[in-house]
Amino acid sequence: MASYFLLFDIDGVLIEPKGYRRAVFDAIVYFLRETGEEKLSINEEIITTFEAAGITSEWDMIPLYILCVIEKSIENNNPKIKINNHEELIFFLKSKKNQPKIEELIRLISDFILYLKDGFSPSDSLYKQFHFDKAGKPFEYLKRFSPWVVDYWIGNSRDLEKSIVLRYFQNLILGSQHYKEITTFDPIIETESYLKKYDLPLINNETHQWIVSISTIENVFMSAITARPSNHPDGQLKTDKTSYFPEAELGLQCLNLGEIPCVGYGAMQYLGITKGMLADSFVKPSPVHALAAILHAGGINLTEALNDAYDYLFNKKKNKVLEFFNKLSFPIDIFIFEDSIIGIQSLSKVHDALKSDGINIKFTAFGISNESNKIMALKKENASIFPTINEAFSTCVEGYFKF
Repeated sequence: MASYFLLFDIDGVLIEPKGYRRAVFDAIVYFLRETGEEKLSINEEIITTFEAAGITSEWDMIPLYILCVIEKSIENNNPKIKINNHEELIFFLKSKKNQPKIEELIRLISDFILYLKDGFSPSDSLYKQFHFDKAGKPFEYLKRFSPWVVDYWIGNSRDLEKSIVLRYFQNLILGSQHYKEITTFDPIIETESYLKKYDLPLINNETHQWIVSISTIENVFMSAITARPSNHPDGQLKTDKTSYFPEAELGLQCLNLGEIPCVGYGAMQYLGITKGMLADSFVKPSPVHALAAILHAGGINLTEALNDAYDYLFNKKKNKVLEFFNKLSFPIDIFIFEDSIIGIQSLSKVHDALKSDGINIKFTAFGISNESNKIMALKKENASIFPTINEAFSTCVEGYFKF
């Protein structure tokens, strides 16, 4: 009897992240107004451009988009002198004549993929690139006229105490009451949780019933693999101002799939702290994320799954992982349902590592999207494309499963 693993991304696959989208829109409107850019916002085409470039976290999208707007505003309006502080920047932006065009912003965002580095968040990658490159690419005009702007917006993108973007966004996502309980910060704005208010399920009743039914079968293992913030691996909230926000668990609970094991950003944050590394060293497209999700799906507790995945991939301590797979019934089929390339890339690296160690596994990627730029990127990762999880899951079960 074969062994089957099913790995589900959450946003764009199981859930239409209306809450995140609305929070991105409202946060960008808020901060652009603060900088004097009242007439600009963001649209879905720009968001999918970010995602096609492998930038899926709103913690990156918001400050990077603001930097793009300021960069193009400076380029298009050619200031005569340097812009030294916020007051001078606001004065310049309010007095400018030439507005950035959407197509200009999209081209700039599309080029970000050239500068992303494994082990670093997109914001950190671009921050390092900006300071490493003499011309300041990809923010050449900010380098010439106001380099402090880049430091301000992405110098501390994952630090809740230092990043006003992160605090404002999480305030919207969690709702003011939950935000204060988790972070101990006073809310910036009084609001209910955007996730609870706006998120919509993408799975229909038939797919939900299939998932619940199949999850009880002995040789089928499932987990969610997501960059959504999540709880500490011991399942508790931590009020130490790190990135333990229960957004992944909340999403699964809203779908009545709360029993599915989940490996989110909180797990990577925990692993980063314990290993003295950045959390983004382990988040997909890192193979640690996919391997930990597979091990956790197979019944290993999350803390052990994280450490075993780390040891296998970084310390060449392979016995526990190889023993896990060798105890399974062969063949081993792994299926991943993703709306962006990074989860597929994570699993592909795991596949190659295991194959080199003699573990005969096969993986199949199902790409979920209706957006042309995302579909193009997913096809490059050899994903089969479906408009929703419902068609993809039906094809998976009917075409691949043998019970």
